[in-house]
Amino acid sequence: MSIFKFLFKKSTKFREPFYINCYYLKNECLENTSVSEKVKFYPREPYRITLIINSMIGQWSEINHKDIYNHLKKDGVIEASVEKVYSKYSTIKVILFDEYISEEDKRRQSIEKKSNELKKKYNPKSKFTFTFFCKVEINEDEVYSIGHLPLEDVNLDDLKKSIWLVNSKGEKINSINDTFPNVCLKVLRAINTGYKFNLKFSDKNHRGANKFSYNFIGTPIKKD
Repeated sequence: MSIFKFLFKKSTKFREPFYINCYYLKNECLENTSVSEKVKFYPREPYRITLIINSMIGQWSEINHKDIYNHLKKDGVIEASVEKVYSKYSTIKVILFDEYISEEDKRRQSIEKKSNELKKKYNPKSKFTFTFFCKVEINEDEVYSIGHLPLEDVNLDDLKKSIWLVNSKGEKINSINDTFPNVCLKVLRAINTGYKFNLKFSDKNHRGANKFSYNFIGTPIKKD
């Protein structure tokens, strides 16, 4: 059974359904909204909530709702869907379940999401910023590249350990990857799609005695 299905299966412990109206911000919202469409909520500032419908965000007016907001902040399970569609707004049916997602469940949910993303092809349209923590200074004029684990060996709990800095001789540099995990995931997907990366020095920060944090700009290049 999918972890998502396990986490969000229907429970007998739920509160009475209630309804909210969500107004369109753009004309195409009406075309992209249909009855029974699943709705997701994202908590902003108290008690403001952003709605995600049909995988689109920012298309509908935000709402203020204390009960939904508090339930989201407690990691409570919510089921919501479009009940009726009108010319200027849609009515959303909301059920708050008396079930809460544990830290372990959230970790497993995150792992499954990353695993699914990792399998998808990705054609990068822009450059990436890479950061590596080094104990010694490196040649700032050299062109570097990225070494990486095979996809089947990637630790989805720690994506940073999946890629490393390589010099122009193909040698692994003694460093610690401090690149954002979401960037690491995109880089691995791009590599799996047939890209390599040329890294050029951008800037560095001193991190104590003989310790430096180096930033590189990585250019994706499609392999022949």
